[in-house]
Amino acid sequence: MIDIMRTSASRPDYLKTTTEALQNHLKYDGGFRWLIHEDSLNEEWSKQCTAYINEVGIYNVSKVNQTPIGQGPSLTWLLEQTNTPYILNIEDDYQLIKPLNLNPLVKLMDKNNNINQIAFHKRRISWKRGTTFTKKQVIRDGVPLVTNPHWAFTPALWRSSYIKPLWENFKTDIHWGINKKIKKDVNVDAEWIIANIGTYFLGYGLCCLKEFGGDKTREEYMQLNNGYYMKHLGMQKYEKGGSVRLKGYSPGQPYWDPPRKDDFMIDMWRIT
Repeated sequence: MIDIMRTSASRPDYLKTTTEALQNHLKYDGGFRWLIHEDSLNEEWSKQCTAYINEVGIYNVSKVNQTPIGQGPSLTWLLEQTNTPYILNIEDDYQLIKPLNLNPLVKLMDKNNNINQIAFHKRRISWKRGTTFTKKQVIRDGVPLVTNPHWAFTPALWRSSYIKPLWENFKTDIHWGINKKIKKDVNVDAEWIIANIGTYFLGYGLCCLKEFGGDKTREEYMQLNNGYYMKHLGMQKYEKGGSVRLKGYSPGQPYWDPPRKDDFMIDMWRIT
């Protein structure tokens, strides 16, 4: 069994779209237990989310906060409800765009207890993070992974026994708070990540074709397992207090207008 943790922020169309995508594309032989926390940021839209949660019938554990508490406390509540060795964390605005079989990943993490997180990217996996971190490609039991310098809050499979003892209920900036606690201000590199926290992206990095992809063309590379798993439907906004805001959101409308034109978004959701 894998617990699926979902934070929802009163975005009914996103919740429906992403739930259906998970139902269609996600596979694990051990089954899932679905958990969701709805932060009520808009009374009418929150009611629509709650109605859908009840209607779809797959969410085993749910809670609605009429006064929004923000991402950190929402995740803390969800994490407290989990009881499985591995947890899939995926927010309401990430749409799984192709089949994702968790069976080999669970088998891999069972065998390698120094792999604590495998994240699923919304873009091709670049070779750099900022100007300081150079990623490293590794192949573990035939599974391609690329080192990630952070504990990811984007969609990812978490090892419960690693993250739960380290977890702290940061009311604001949960991403950076948890990462600072985990990394203790160490100036990390890829080898440190491998030896200490074991956080990875699933797929091939953009610059590893010579070593791992042979003489493949760009078109052939785009058909490899190269990190394209998620379409990010929206962007959460934060204000003082850590509550998620709905600035720029209305049902059926994208956050980005015009859409982002970064080259790493090219054909993102059309790769199969």
